[in-house]
Amino acid sequence: MSAMGAIGNIAFVMGLVQVSQRLGLDETPERVMYLRNAFGVAQAVVLLLLFGLKSKINTKNEKTPVTYTPSPSPGQATETKTVTTRDYDLIQQNAAVKQHLISLALIAVLHLYFGMVQPLFLQIFMPIKTLVTSPLFQIHYLGWEATEARKRPFPTPSPFGVPQADPAADKQDAKKETKKTK
Repeated sequence: MSAMGAIGNIAFVMGLVQVSQRLGLDETPERVMYLRNAFGVAQAVVLLLLFGLKSKINTKNEKTPVTYTPSPSPGQATETKTVTTRDYDLIQQNAAVKQHLISLALIAVLHLYFGMVQPLFLQIFMPIKTLVTSPLFQIHYLGWEATEARKRPFPTPSPFGVPQADPAADKQDAKKETKKTK
């Protein structure tokens, strides 16, 4: 993600926060009910698109090998894996579903237990934006080529908006450099 992408994300969220404050979403029970309904519909749409993505990945059935380094669990060493493009995309799709369900559970707790309404409003739009800007969605739904930012393995997003380097690619680049210097 470029610096403008990170700034764009912040502007998007801050804009939504301002809209939610101006609307007075928690003033009447009717507005909260409409908000809950909109939240439910948005979450259902995102989940349907994610499961449709799985179907599209299986239909495409790409066999090109992809070498990547999965995020290590605490206490485990990192190791590179080579899988087919189809398997890599399914791993990424599964991770997106898990991330969405965890977010859904968190927002449910914030709203139902703590009575917060603003996160409910934000989560009507944020999962859709996240899905539409994901490389998997762009490749499989929009038909964009897997080049540049959509090249596999996908860059791992960092909390600060700066993409992290892929250790497998760094090792391959280092090997190429040592071969050139010999």
